Amino acid sequence: MNSIERNRIIISYLEENEELFNDYTKSLILENMDKDVGFGTPGAVLQLYDELGILEDKKNPYKAFADLIDAQFDIKNKNIIEIGGGVIPRLGKRIARMQNRGTIIVYDPNLCTTESKISNMKLVNRRFYSVTNVDKADLLVGLLPCGSSSTIVKSAVRHNKDFMIAVCDSCNSLEFFDGYDELDEEWPNDFILRTKEMVEDNNMGQLKKVYMKEIGEQYPIIYNDRR
Repeated sequence: MNSIERNRIIISYLEENEELFNDYTKSLILENMDKDVGFGTPGAVLQLYDELGILEDKKNPYKAFADLIDAQFDIKNKNIIEIGGGVIPRLGKRIARMQNRGTIIVYDPNLCTTESKISNMKLVNRRFYSVTNVDKADLLVGLLPCGSSSTIVKSAVRHNKDFMIAVCDSCNSLEFFDGYDELDEEWPNDFILRTKEMVEDNNMGQLKKVYMKEIGEQYPIIYNDRR
């Protein structure tokens, strides 16, 4: 698809769904639609491209992450909570369509809508907190959820839930690092070290770390492995 056709599809969608997006998001999309897709492309833009089916698989973080979650946790019949689903919940939609009896709840205060056309997906337009009820969940996930990364780990450990997170490069509060006098300048390293300790101390298996080119090799993906 050439850029002219792609831009026509994008503008048509924005005009038909004008009520879904605020002025900032619209501007962000319009400013970036002539640029090549890369790791610097804003999340809202990538989400829209995936929604419209114009995002190549080799550059699609939502497909890659959903496939990785399924490979590790077999999500067909799992109840999942996604934290930080973005403006358009593309990861949540992909997960929902991979499920049989499973469900997914997506939390994000920036969701463009709370109406879901997928019966097993619920959209919640607010932040996820460490005290949010997760009793019915089997798995917590987050794709670059920034400040919510530590919240996901705290909740998962507190309630003995499995988790998988693609970790941002600067996203955590000092509260998470109680007992640490000094922190390395690279937040992900400290975050991963502390998470590893929490997983092992609470008998949740081992912490594993992988990378995916579709998400960016600067962003480690961590999850607990009970096998």
